[in-house]
Amino acid sequence: LEAEWLEYLAGLEPAQEQAELWRLQVRTFDLMRRYETELDPDARLLPPTAPPEWMSDTLKVFLKRADAQVNLVLETALIAAQERAYDGDLSGSQALLDDVEAALDEGGALTRPSLIGRRQIMDALVVQDRAVLRADADAYRDTLDPTSDLAQSGAIAERLSPAFRSYRQEPVRLDLSDDGLRAHGVVLIHADLVDGDLPEDGQLFAVEFIQAGGRWLMSGREPTQPDLFPPPSRAD
Repeated sequence: LEAEWLEYLAGLEPAQEQAELWRLQVRTFDLMRRYETELDPDARLLPPTAPPEWMSDTLKVFLKRADAQVNLVLETALIAAQERAYDGDLSGSQALLDDVEAALDEGGALTRPSLIGRRQIMDALVVQDRAVLRADADAYRDTLDPTSDLAQSGAIAERLSPAFRSYRQEPVRLDLSDDGLRAHGVVLIHADLVDGDLPEDGQLFAVEFIQAGGRWLMSGREPTQPDLFPPPSRAD
């Protein structure tokens, strides 16, 4: 089987762009494996039994995402690198992979601008979560782009009521513009009301950010649906 596969590969004559895309895919998965080995070793587990037979400790591993900030930053960077590659931005994908590799070489230190920006946005989300949980309108407004619809008094009042028992936005996807002044992503809402259920709990929201005065401010937020990734194979 391996010999047949190698023979098939040897007969391919990909265009230069397709060959570069394949190289990026291989590099991406190599970096994913390295990231998991060094910073999320549980992700490399392969239980010997089927899921119905898993013990509670095994279930916990697969039900809980590694959510330290360095994990979220590097995972969203790896996802963004894949998305850029599939969108044809091969140089942008390569640059992000360079940043991830540099972070791994430095033991998880986030020193590259694209990674620092992600970390700052995640910090801003934590501040916003705290403001929502405390129903602090001034603190919440301070996390928003003042020119956006989100910063309108009515929108703020609606966002902060009714009272929350818990509230957290989990970054699922996040990418920055090339100039580092804008960002877009997707967050997963984890929330519980003091009284009743919240329809947003477990829902995905597309979010946008701008950088102003050295701070990241949310400029857009709307419900979204999960994206299929990777996208369907292209005809080429």
